[in-house]
Amino acid sequence: LNKENMLLLSNGIRDQVKGRITNVQSYLNNSVSIVLDESMQFSNRVTVLQQTFQTRFDEAAGDPLYNGISNTGTILKGCIDYLISLLDSAESKCRILNSILNSKPAEIIEFITSINIDVESLFAPAREYLNQLKDDVDNLVNGAQIIIQTHIPELFKGGKDMFVDAIVGELNAHYSIVHKNKEAVHNQLTNYETQVKDIATSMFNKDQNLGNSIQSGKSLADGVDTIQKTEIMNIDTSPYLTIGMKIKEIQVELAHKQITSLVTTIVHPIVNRIYTVALMIESAVSAIIFSVKAALNVGLYGNPISLLISIFTDYEEKVKAAVNNALVPLEEIETIAETVRMGSGSLSANLPEMLQNFMPYLDTAIFEPGKFDDVRLYNISTLAILDEMELLFNDIIFQLSGEKAKAIEATLEISKNVLNNIQLLREQVNRGTL
Repeated sequence: LNKENMLLLSNGIRDQVKGRITNVQSYLNNSVSIVLDESMQFSNRVTVLQQTFQTRFDEAAGDPLYNGISNTGTILKGCIDYLISLLDSAESKCRILNSILNSKPAEIIEFITSINIDVESLFAPAREYLNQLKDDVDNLVNGAQIIIQTHIPELFKGGKDMFVDAIVGELNAHYSIVHKNKEAVHNQLTNYETQVKDIATSMFNKDQNLGNSIQSGKSLADGVDTIQKTEIMNIDTSPYLTIGMKIKEIQVELAHKQITSLVTTIVHPIVNRIYTVALMIESAVSAIIFSVKAALNVGLYGNPISLLISIFTDYEEKVKAAVNNALVPLEEIETIAETVRMGSGSLSANLPEMLQNFMPYLDTAIFEPGKFDDVRLYNISTLAILDEMELLFNDIIFQLSGEKAKAIEATLEISKNVLNNIQLLREQVNRGTL
């Protein structure tokens, strides 16, 4: 190798190898910017996922009564309060019916068996079930809120260091090491470029001094030119992205399994209880309706005296009116309880599909897919540049390997170290493409 070739080699390191570091930095900066942007959106991503879960959960019932059931349950709670007020009204009207049934004309009272609706025992079960239904709705709201407020933010946690925002945290930690290593490789290449140039200059000066000494007959001048020393060093390894970009797919799958388990264990049993209790309310109210209608038949047509009273007084009209007044709120309770039951049945049946359809929302919240693909593409571009750097440096080593000069042999050892660092940097960038 002569001075000219050594200088060409030095310039090649500067322009062809080290120069590519600028492009590497540009692409890495783009990837880091995307990751930082996602990091800044973390709070918003969590909030949007919480709101989405809340909306999809409410919609799964397919009934307006269940709107807000995952938040406050105000509509359904108000409906139950209304049912309780209807039951109070029906109970009061049944007491009035009792008084009418037992208020026949005094002159024939001794001939008539007293008819009575056992109001307390008839209405007690329905009232107990309505109170239980209200408690169950409270439990459903609380369960949904625990999932939304406590557990949904935890779906983002993970990664090697259990980052609060797993994918962003993992990428940030990895890029921090990659950036540090890129700077170390750049500095090493800068020193290496100078070293090659210094060797070329030193070789030329030594040759000039030797020629001058021969021509002048004088002794060779003492001293050796100062040459830049490039230290052998190893860049840092990265414990992050060990499975590459599949880390996001795994995070989404784990989050989906977690949210499915939470809904299945916390809220699904409560929804099923609401269905059962609503059905029991219907049965209890049906029993009351049956008793009221039976009292009508017995009171009016159960014996000849009742028929006689009905003919000569307004007793029949009073009984029928009282019965109708009692039946109106009871039948309304029955209808509304059926609606509540059907809504909970739909919610229970639709929850598995709702959870399955929740997967894309998790995917977007954990790291927006388009941005994630952009990070991968920038890494692919960076990888292509590092591939070129590796090829160029392999060629440099090949050119130096045939030389026997001590300086070149020492430079060759350093060249292999630089190549190892480039290869390690390449491997770390490659993790962001897999």
